[in-house]
Amino acid sequence: MTTIPRPPGPRGLPLLGPALAYRRDPTGFLEDTARRHGDMVYTRFAGIHLYLVSDPAHIEHVLVARRDRYGKDPFLRSLSAVLGQGLLLSDGALWRSQRRRMAPAFAHRHVGQYTTAIVDASAEQAARWRPGDVVDIGAAMMRLTLDITLRALFGAQDRGDDPARVGRAATFINDHFAAAIGNPLTPPRWLPTPGNLALRRTIRELDEVVARILAARRSAPASEHPRDLLGMLLAARDDDDTTMSDRQVRDEILTLLLAGHETTAHALTFALHLLARHPEIDAALADERAALGGPPTLADVPRLQLHEQVMLEAMRLYPPVATLGREALEADEIAGYPIPRGAIVVMSQWVVHRDARHYPDPGRFHPARWTPEFRRQLPRLAYFPFGGGQRVCIGEAFAMLEARLALAVLLAHHRVRPTTDAPLQVHAAITLRPRHPVHLRIEPRQVTHG
Repeated sequence: MTTIPRPPGPRGLPLLGPALAYRRDPTGFLEDTARRHGDMVYTRFAGIHLYLVSDPAHIEHVLVARRDRYGKDPFLRSLSAVLGQGLLLSDGALWRSQRRRMAPAFAHRHVGQYTTAIVDASAEQAARWRPGDVVDIGAAMMRLTLDITLRALFGAQDRGDDPARVGRAATFINDHFAAAIGNPLTPPRWLPTPGNLALRRTIRELDEVVARILAARRSAPASEHPRDLLGMLLAARDDDDTTMSDRQVRDEILTLLLAGHETTAHALTFALHLLARHPEIDAALADERAALGGPPTLADVPRLQLHEQVMLEAMRLYPPVATLGREALEADEIAGYPIPRGAIVVMSQWVVHRDARHYPDPGRFHPARWTPEFRRQLPRLAYFPFGGGQRVCIGEAFAMLEARLALAVLLAHHRVRPTTDAPLQVHAAITLRPRHPVHLRIEPRQVTHG
C-alpha cells in the first residue's frame, strides 16, 4: 500500500487534533504552526483534513488559478442560518447574478457619492467626545460604521435603536459561531438549547430591522428614492427580466449590515489603538488632515495618502478577517502534496501579513513602508485583507474610503492616548477583534494649519 505524502504539522490529541490549542489562542497557534512547520502544514482538526497554506503563490493557486476546485468551507456555510444566501455565502449562478446586480453600487465611480454620509456620521461621533473622556473605542466604531452603512447604502435616516440592536446581534453571532469551531460537542442547530434559542431570537430581531428598512423605502415616493445600494437591489433585473425576491434582498441587506460594518469597525479600532501608541505618526496624520483646511471632500481623498497608509498597515498587523478557508470540491495538488476532496485549505492573513520575507521588521507599525515601489514588489496575495480572486470583497473601495474619511474627521480636533501599557490581545472567530474592550483617552488636538 502506498502512503499518501502529507506536509508536516502538529498532531495534537486523538480525535480532536490540535483543536484545543487553536481554541485557546487562534492567531498564536496559526503563527507558531507556520513558523515550526513551513508554508504547507497538515493536521487533522477535529476529524477534518486541514492544510494551512502560507506561500502567496499557493494562496493564488487556491483563490485564482484553481478557484473552481474550491468552495466555501463548512464553518462559513454554517452562517447561512443567519445570512441565508447573500453574496458572502452564495455560489454558482446565484452568486454571479447577485454580484452583477450589486457591483455598480460599489464601483469606484459610484462610491464617491457616499462621502457626505461618511463625513456627517463621523462628525456626529466626534462631537460626542469631550477632552478627558475614556472611550470604549471598539463600541464607538461599531456604532459609527453601522450608522454609515445604514445611511449610505440603505438610505435609513431615521435609525432609532437599530444600530444598537444590530451591534448586539453582531457580537452575539460572532461569539455563538466561534464557540463551535473545533468543538465536536456543539449541539445541532435544531436542538432547542439556550444558545440556539437565543440565536433564533437574534435572527428575528435582525429580520425586523430589515423589514423596517424596506418598509421605509417602499412607503416613500419613488422620486425621493436615493440611488443607493438598496435602490439598485430593488430595481435591478436579471437576464430573464426578473427582480430579486424579498428573501434575496433580505439576505443581501443582512450580509452588508453584519459582515460589512463589523470588519471596518475593527479595522478602525486597531488603527486608533496603534495611533494612540505612536504619537509621532498621529501628529503627521494630523498635519496631513489640517492641510485640507476644512472637512474632507471627495476631491480631497487623494491627498489623504498617510491616512491610507495607516489603514493598510493597521490591516496588515490586525487583518479584520484573520483566516480564509476553502473546501476542496475535487482532488487537487499544492506544492507537490495531494489535496483530497473534502479537505479544508486555510489561508491566514494573520500569518502571511507578519512574514518577514515580505515585510521587514514585521511586528513594527510602520505605515511609511507602503510606498508605490513597495506595493509593486510585494508578491500578489502577500497582502489580502479583503480576500482575493473573483470573490474579493465587493465593498473594498467603499471600506477604504470610509476608513480614510472617518480617521480624518475623528482626529481633526481630537487625539487618542492609551489608558494602559498592557499589550493588545486579540481573538479570531468570524472576524478578528480585540479580546477585551480597547479604552482610549480623548485629548484636544492643537490644530496648526487652517
